[in-house]
Amino acid sequence: MPEEQPPDPRRARTPAEFVLVMRAMKDRCGLTYRQLAVRAEGHGDVLPASTLAGTLSRGSLPRPEVVGAFVRACGGSPEDVERWLKAHHDLTRGDPHATAPEDTSVVGDTDASRAHEGPPFPEDGKDSGPRWSARARLFGGASLALLALVGGSLAVTRLTGQETAPAHVTGAASTSTTPHPALSGPQPGVYRIRSAASSLCLSEREGESGGRIYQAACAKAVPVYSVEPVEGGAYRIRSLHPVFGYGCLGVTGGSTRAGAQLMDDYCGHRGSAERFQLQPADRARYRLVPAHTGACASVPGGSPTEWTPVVQLSCRPDDPGQLFLFDSRPPPTAVPSITSN
Repeated sequence: MPEEQPPDPRRARTPAEFVLVMRAMKDRCGLTYRQLAVRAEGHGDVLPASTLAGTLSRGSLPRPEVVGAFVRACGGSPEDVERWLKAHHDLTRGDPHATAPEDTSVVGDTDASRAHEGPPFPEDGKDSGPRWSARARLFGGASLALLALVGGSLAVTRLTGQETAPAHVTGAASTSTTPHPALSGPQPGVYRIRSAASSLCLSEREGESGGRIYQAACAKAVPVYSVEPVEGGAYRIRSLHPVFGYGCLGVTGGSTRAGAQLMDDYCGHRGSAERFQLQPADRARYRLVPAHTGACASVPGGSPTEWTPVVQLSCRPDDPGQLFLFDSRPPPTAVPSITSN
């Protein structure tokens, strides 16, 4: 198999195509917005996660300093940075109004570690087939045409699924997970989400910036969550983080793998993997069911161990690790105005 070629910005003919090449570059390096922000800081650049998220969701050219910081954060060499900036300059000459206005939002990131301790679940973040198909549906024919330009072998591998297909999770067949007509999800509000099995709460881990979710002592659990109903009887669970600002609870990378870890990230990049059905087991306990898989958020085996990862697994009516309580909390007094929306 020929070696994958990095995305080439010189083949972009429009600002929108240039941004699509940037998205391909981000996918290739495999880092989250937060991790890229941390790496940029290590190079002496300022690249807020919210700025980058907004840049990659628009069709206009970002400012050249954003492009340079982004390429360096993705591991690009000085020659790579020069090539990207020249391609950017060439597009700017063709359309002097193509660059986006400067984004002055600020975010603080601390550590780009992605390591975690816990049961040996299948590694997430490599479930490329379904994730790539979702992007193809989002951008339609334009993205498929661009993918042919920015790395043919990459596109072939991901679109044809040459790698062995991973195991995927499915919802439970038992009707025991079907909500009782007399019950509904928790009322909109701010909560800590607590495992009924361990009495530990959903939490990010101090020193990590990737947003992965574990269970921890409730008194030190961060962040709290705002539960908001959305269409179709589902809920969006927004994270209210004292450093990273507003985000959404979801499944890492929109993965459909059994064992994929739950993760807080800026909203709007994982589709239905950021929406949940909150299925009542009784009047206090709920199952958190990611809408894209119909699986259940789980503390594997109902483990009482602190910092056990919270993952998605097939729903089982007899699994105590799949039941959660919503403990009401006062809204936080200060959340940074950081969001990718």
